[in-house]
Amino acid sequence: MKKGALKVLSPPIRLCKNWTILVPHQRVLILEPSRELADKSRNLLERERYEVEIVLNLKSAENIIRERRMSLIIVDLDLEEISGVEAVKRIRRLDKTVPIIAIHSQDSEEVSEALYLIENISYLKKPVEFEDIFERIKEILPR
Repeated sequence: MKKGALKVLSPPIRLCKNWTILVPHQRVLILEPSRELADKSRNLLERERYEVEIVLNLKSAENIIRERRMSLIIVDLDLEEISGVEAVKRIRRLDKTVPIIAIHSQDSEEVSEALYLIENISYLKKPVEFEDIFERIKEILPR
């Protein structure tokens, strides 16, 4: 490098399957028991240049959270193996700061109150359009 030349440091980028350039450090983990909805969410978020991990159960989510830092976690609370609120509590024990978007279909004050007591969580009630989820993501993860 020439003396006095400015060295530009940029974060590394990586390519996903469809050759979209992904912005580093914008990793979204989606815990969604429905493979079809999970894949649709992945495609839409990757189009917006987020790096997306999909898991269908809490155990897989916990393993990923232990392995690497996520920017955001989206959780469908309608899980088969455990209550959604308990799943969010377990995620929060693994990572105290990651923002979480919880999506639930239960019209229950108990669920809403339990989620309210968990720090750094946002929740949406089903039925929810992807545009609503994406707006919430943009609020949480500014570009």
